[in-house]
Amino acid sequence: MINCPKCGADNMIGAIFCRTCGEKLELDELTPEVFDAPPEPIAAKIGRILSRLILFVLLVGGIGLLAGVFWPAKIAVTGTLDQAASAKAGRKFQAVKTPSPRLPPEVPFSSDEATDVINKALGLPKTDAKTTRKPMFLSVEFNAGGECTLILKSVLFNQIPLYTTLVTKPSVSAPGSVDFAILGAKVGLIPLPSSMTKLALEPFRALKAGEALAQAKQQVKGVTIDDDSCRVKVR
Repeated sequence: MINCPKCGADNMIGAIFCRTCGEKLELDELTPEVFDAPPEPIAAKIGRILSRLILFVLLVGGIGLLAGVFWPAKIAVTGTLDQAASAKAGRKFQAVKTPSPRLPPEVPFSSDEATDVINKALGLPKTDAKTTRKPMFLSVEFNAGGECTLILKSVLFNQIPLYTTLVTKPSVSAPGSVDFAILGAKVGLIPLPSSMTKLALEPFRALKAGEALAQAKQQVKGVTIDDDSCRVKVR
């Protein structure tokens, strides 16, 4: 359609005179704005709306994923013991490292005792670590059914906390050989599929057990886990 520059009436393309006022339509003098754009097809409108909707969903999903990854995990076991309890846990760890016939064949640990001992043995927090991801704290929680939940708190770039969770089931296949079956893994609140559990394992492997834990591991002949309790068989 062509709009008449005098009265604004719509005229068919190719018309010489305006059908309303009779004004001659000089096509050479008409600007492109005078010609109406063809109507947008319905399919194109639907496609444009769907594209915007998909982009919005992806944006919201991406924001939700990031929030889930960096959301703090709930740590039930803090390993915060008073001086006497911490010293007792240390003596138990020493009994595992150097078992004696005078001591019981099994050494019991609560979740808090194990958390206290392991963090000290690993030298956590490692604030002087020259990496972008510094391990700060490892929570050890013993659960019913022989399961053990490990939650590692790290700090990215000295500012951003990141929590990695492993649900494991320890077993001793031979004296000194402690294996951990991975039952589940999460980063923040986001569960990881089994094909991606290696991502969750990496920060744990980077802890480097050290001589004390390696010596204790060599003495382990069995492990029994109950709710908030672990008994380590040493002889």
